[in-house]
Amino acid sequence: MRTTPAMPALFVAAFFCLFTLSCKKDHDGQQPSGDDGTGHYSPATTLRALRPVMYTGTDTIRDQHRISEYLKRRNIEDMFSFVSPIQGDNFSAFSMLFKEGNKIQLGFRDAEIIERSASGLLIAEMDSAVSQPVGDGKAKRLISLIPQHSPRTVCPDFYSTPCKYRELTPIMVTDGKYFIPYVVAYVSVDEMVAGPLGMVNSSTYSSTQGIMQLNSAVISELDADGGINRHDTLVVQVLTREMLKQ
Repeated sequence: MRTTPAMPALFVAAFFCLFTLSCKKDHDGQQPSGDDGTGHYSPATTLRALRPVMYTGTDTIRDQHRISEYLKRRNIEDMFSFVSPIQGDNFSAFSMLFKEGNKIQLGFRDAEIIERSASGLLIAEMDSAVSQPVGDGKAKRLISLIPQHSPRTVCPDFYSTPCKYRELTPIMVTDGKYFIPYVVAYVSVDEMVAGPLGMVNSSTYSSTQGIMQLNSAVISELDADGGINRHDTLVVQVLTREMLKQ
């Protein structure tokens, strides 16, 4: 069989097509382009808000009217949103500048990427701060369990220097875009507390709002058998803000 002059060109074209497809497959699921030391991102002005969800020790409630009425009785409804998108004025944000290697700048804060995956980044600030106490009571303890990522503690000399921590900031990656994740949470518990005349039954509550991802393990900590037949109640809302490439 004779080889025509056009056949080498066909082989080259076929090889190029296979190479291109292979490269495309290798890059699927990787980080958005621009985080190689030149990427600069700014936060969008609006947030996408998922519907609030209520958890008790025995049930998961998604009925928005029921959740709204509960929050109204607790005078806490303004913390949550029942529409989407919403303006992001009441939520903290920052610009994001990728630098050389794993270095990154969040606003004016120097930080580094300590974990990287197809679903997101985990960023630790370079400077540490004195850690804050959780506080007394079950409600405050439950709220302290809401963030999926706890600050990295730094205790160079435990006996003479208070422990400090490096604040952690998660960044989500979805459909090739970066997002700041937020959680709004309110928890109410029914527990026995010390009173002037001894132990009495009391309802206590705590709330939080900030940049974090939800630690779903906190749901299993809710008590299904509180005093006078009440349950621990947790209302959670997850929101995201897109980071726009500049």
